[in-house]
Amino acid sequence: MRGVGFDREVLLEAGIEDAEGFAAVSSGDNSNILSARVVRETFGVDNVVARIYDPRPRRGVRAARHPDGRDRAVDLRSGVAAAAA
Repeated sequence: MRGVGFDREVLLEAGIEDAEGFAAVSSGDNSNILSARVVRETFGVDNVVARIYDPRPRRGVRAARHPDGRDRAVDLRSGVAAAAA
């Protein structure tokens, strides 16, 4: 399947309504963030992660949510996960 990862029609065609998880791993941080938010907020997918290359904090961004309900930030360079503020 080809298309933009945050395009709702593309996501529907790909079967997002039946997805248990989603990984946004394009080469662009903004596209990954937008894709992850659309999937979580529009389609209610709980297990969503977004690859972020620029480590600077972004206001209002949650890359992943732990089952305990707390948001998590994961540093892929070290593999360390920490509760997001």
